[in-house]
Amino acid sequence: MRALLYLNLKRFDEALADSRRSVQLDQGNADAHNDLAAVLQKLGRCEESLEWHDRAIALRPDLILALNGKAGSLTELRRIDEAFAWYARALALDSEDANARWNLAAPDARRRF
Repeated sequence: MRALLYLNLKRFDEALADSRRSVQLDQGNADAHNDLAAVLQKLGRCEESLEWHDRAIALRPDLILALNGKAGSLTELRRIDEAFAWYARALALDSEDANARWNLAAPDARRRF
């Protein structure tokens, strides 16, 4: 998706505009909702990103990127127990998911945050 390319290029206004446009064009596209959430998270708008992660998850409950993304936003908001629950949910769907495994693996993981 172009929004993520803009995000990687640090063209934040374009990333946000493109991701919003993608959602408007296809409101049933879970990936588009998740991309918007990722852009908002990167911009530090984690509370707002949760809404879009939730929409992506409602459309595709098995979208591991959205589950991990939501966990990441919750982590940024210091809602650690909730974040761990979402990482665990991602891991339940895919026991090999590196992101969830990394964030749940360390014995002192909760103290890292």
